[in-house]
Amino acid sequence: MNISGKHERTVAEVARRECALLTKLATANRRSSVYRHHLFFRRSRHAVQLARKCYNAANPKLQRCDERRQSAALLSAHRALTKAVEHCTAELAANRIDTIALCVAFIAILSRLGCCIGKTILLGGGAARLPELRPGAHACDPGAARGPQPPPGPPPAARQGSLGGVLRALRRRQRPGGDPDGRGAAL
Repeated sequence: MNISGKHERTVAEVARRECALLTKLATANRRSSVYRHHLFFRRSRHAVQLARKCYNAANPKLQRCDERRQSAALLSAHRALTKAVEHCTAELAANRIDTIALCVAFIAILSRLGCCIGKTILLGGGAARLPELRPGAHACDPGAARGPQPPPGPPPAARQGSLGGVLRALRRRQRPGGDPDGRGAAL
C-alpha cells in the first residue's frame, strides 16, 4: 500500500482488531449456529472476511498485486461493509428482541472497520476512486440541472369550490329535501 508507514501500521492494526472482535463475537456462545440463517449475520461475516484479506500482513498475493487490484479489493470490502450495516439496520427495524444487542454491536464494529478501509483508500491516493464507492452519488444528472419538471400527461382538472372540491361533491350528493344521506331527519 502507498501509505506512510506509521498510518499504515495504525490503520491495519485497528482493522485487524475489529475483524478479530467481530469474529469472536459471532462465534461466542454458539451464535454462528443460532444466527446462521439471518441475512445480517451472513453479510457481516462476509464483509469481515473481505476486510481481513485486505489487511492480512501475511498475504503475499496482496503485496505483489498492482495498485489497481488493491484498490478494487478495498472498494469491494467497503461496499460489503456498507451492505452489512444496511442489513443490520433492517434487522433492528424488525424489532426482534433476540437480535437487537447483536445488531448494535455489529453496526459499531462494522462502522469502525469501514472507517479504517475509507482511511486506507484516502491515504493510498484513492480520493479519485471515491465516486466508485457509491456510483449514483456523483453521477451527473441532466434533469437535476433543469429543476423540477411537470409530470408527463394532461394536467389535472382544476378544482372548483373549497377544500379541493369536497363541498362541490357534497352539494351534488345532497337531495332536494336538504338530507344529504336520504335517510330522513337526524337522530
